[in-house]
Amino acid sequence: MTQPLFELLIPAKGRVMDEDFYVSIETGLRQIARNPVDRKRLLVVAMEMFQNLVRHGLHNRISLLRIRKTRDSGYRISSLNFANEESSRCLSGKHAKLSGVDDHRKNFRDKLLRKLQIKEPAGNLGLDICFRNSRESKLRLIPSDNNQNLIFLSFSLENHGKSAA
Repeated sequence: MTQPLFELLIPAKGRVMDEDFYVSIETGLRQIARNPVDRKRLLVVAMEMFQNLVRHGLHNRISLLRIRKTRDSGYRISSLNFANEESSRCLSGKHAKLSGVDDHRKNFRDKLLRKLQIKEPAGNLGLDICFRNSRESKLRLIPSDNNQNLIFLSFSLENHGKSAA
């Protein structure tokens, strides 16, 4: 049986309006997650991944955001994009560090509190948010041309809703 799927291609070049993509993602999630709690968690992770694609990806290449229901009634959110070597290294380092954390809720809370105590903007927490809401993460960097990498990043989320689609 085919599982529900939503894909969003993010065009190369030009400005991307977050609000337009937010509405598209939210609409697509209604087809995949019937439960509002699951839909909200999926939307938070999907928007963080979308922000990563737009802010850290190469603007002369197309990107892909994919959200699908899995056979075990969970969800998988994946992204595919190109990034330069520096962005790839940074992402890989953050991913490795967060993969070693045992309690992502506590780690996120502690990091946010530290930022608030020193009056630092609460930004740069996107990957932390994704880890906090997921049960599993995968990152794969595939070397490409001109010091660029094709980045595949995915997060698996559990179905917490009572009404599985």
